[in-house]
Amino acid sequence: MFRVNVEGTRRVIEAARADWVPKLVFTSSASVVFDGRDQAGVDESAPYPDVPFDDYNASKAMAERLVLATNEEGDSGLKTCSLRVAGLFGPGDRNAIPGLMGALEAGRTSMQIGNNTNKFDFTYIPNAALAHLLAADRLSPSHPKHDLVAGQAFFISNGAPVPFWDFPRALWKEAGHVSAKITVLPRGVAMVLAVLFEFWAWVTGTQPLLTRFRVAMVTTTRWCDISKAREALDYEPKYSMDEGIRKSVEWWMESKKSREKQL
Repeated sequence: MFRVNVEGTRRVIEAARADWVPKLVFTSSASVVFDGRDQAGVDESAPYPDVPFDDYNASKAMAERLVLATNEEGDSGLKTCSLRVAGLFGPGDRNAIPGLMGALEAGRTSMQIGNNTNKFDFTYIPNAALAHLLAADRLSPSHPKHDLVAGQAFFISNGAPVPFWDFPRALWKEAGHVSAKITVLPRGVAMVLAVLFEFWAWVTGTQPLLTRFRVAMVTTTRWCDISKAREALDYEPKYSMDEGIRKSVEWWMESKKSREKQL
């Protein structure tokens, strides 16, 4: 993980400098400042945690620091910025949509971890792509907002945080499924189970069915303030959550048909 996220980023920077690439927009994660505690309306003034929540977030934070430290002053040299994207989902997604739609197909939609009062930020992929284009444009030294962007980090999301479990249920509903009954597993109980699963996975050399990280992810308030991106990048989400969910399910269904034809 560190080899890919940190050393890989270092090599990208070296290659960009060697070939006189003028701009580098780094795709970071909103989790780089996450320490396991609730974060409501977190903004770019939040520090990196002294103890990263997990190795992935630690590696992304290290890579982000490399990118931002690389930014060069003046009209020439490599200009950089970092976009901390929250809860990415949409067509082409290899994580959120496949995981949640896979849960639907496996009949695992009735279990809820936590009380669902924690709001969470998501970002539809085309909105994230728009933010990258806006950032790249404003990294040009001639752009009036260059000084507001170069060497800076920005939180990016759809700007519409929702209770965490509302998101998968909206996906499943779009796909034609509504759970008749919801079984709620308290966070504390889930954490204990996660420790046991992690221990068993360590003993057997397998992947745990549940981890403390996953429990924290679905039970912690985590949404960001995107005011800085709105001001400096002129970023405004083009696609709503409802539209993103609809298009994501359409993509998944079409992909499923394509996969079935290949069998």
